[in-house]
Amino acid sequence: MRAVTAIVRSFGGALRGMQVNVLQRPRSRREAVQRLAVLGLVALAAVGAYLAGADRADVGDVAEVADESFRVQRQELDEARADLADLREEEAADAAQVEELETRVEELEDATFLGYLPRDGDGPSVGALVPDFRLLDLDGRPVHLSALGRPAIVNFWASWCGFCIEEMPDFERLHQAAGDRVAVIGVNRAEPLHTAELFASHTGVTYTLLLDLDDALARPYRIIGMPTTLYVRADGVVDTVKIGFHTFEEMTALTNRLLDEDLAVDLGPIDESFSVRARDLLDSQTANHAVAGELFDRLAADPSLAEDVAWQRNVTAQAQIWVANFGAWRDLHPPSAAAAPSAAVKEAFEILQVAGGLLVTGVKQGDAARIERGVNLFNDAAALFAIAADDLRAALDRLAAP
Repeated sequence: MRAVTAIVRSFGGALRGMQVNVLQRPRSRREAVQRLAVLGLVALAAVGAYLAGADRADVGDVAEVADESFRVQRQELDEARADLADLREEEAADAAQVEELETRVEELEDATFLGYLPRDGDGPSVGALVPDFRLLDLDGRPVHLSALGRPAIVNFWASWCGFCIEEMPDFERLHQAAGDRVAVIGVNRAEPLHTAELFASHTGVTYTLLLDLDDALARPYRIIGMPTTLYVRADGVVDTVKIGFHTFEEMTALTNRLLDEDLAVDLGPIDESFSVRARDLLDSQTANHAVAGELFDRLAADPSLAEDVAWQRNVTAQAQIWVANFGAWRDLHPPSAAAAPSAAVKEAFEILQVAGGLLVTGVKQGDAARIERGVNLFNDAAALFAIAADDLRAALDRLAAP
């Protein structure tokens, strides 16, 4: 395992401050190298876990993770339990002493319990009370979620999850912007302390990382995909559940909901040509919608067109334009004042990708029902795009105003 750890450390520098999405085309050679570092680091972590299969044996060893004060409490608990057992065996045991020891055992059990702490009405869903827990941080100190008394972001991650690692630098940026107003918490799922420490070091995070050594939270949080992130209000109620990768802009918007204010965040360098390029893409996509809409209007008037080769070729070409324009849109970096409408445009583009997939597949397979679903999704996306495009153009006009 030491050899694997040494190799993994060599990827550390490339990970610091990275902002890449492995599903997107790399925008530069540097980003491509960073992406390879992510994939290499995750792959090596998986190899390390396999080679150390035995490493799983010490995952749940709290004694090796906990700090001294927690270990002392655990030792006191063991001694109190033993004293109580001995006392109960005595025929003339003092009842008051037994009760005192029982109370002490309960107090120590409460103080040293790690894992899920059930509460009435809890659940990992919007509007429910967030499942409570107490876990050890990387310094071996217990952290009790409900005792934090402020909004929290609870993110479940593991070293084998590429998207989890990719999100960590952005959670750190969010942590730096929010400070003590929001508790950013990363819960590592069932991995040894040294693994969590390694990834904390090489992603540069300083927010709270906790160890769920026995994966005790997987069931109460109903984790079905990774990463999973819950945005929790100060009163402990779940505001948002996000399954899968999300961008820094999405993180910021969801955190602003918790605080009911806008964080002052660094969105990175702003491309000065954003306005020109954004307007060009908006105009191109709007014109494309008019062409595609005409194709679908003709189909509605004559369903037999679905079998016409020329019509099929035109629909496929439109879907390819949606993909190309979406790729160009993702390469833009909006200023913060235009972030919200830009995100809405992105959402419309994402729906278009699904519509395009249905249409192209439907054309290839001669599946009229699939084509119909694709057309319906296109109409939804086009309507959303028109609203978002108008909002973004208005925002850009305001930015350009003297």
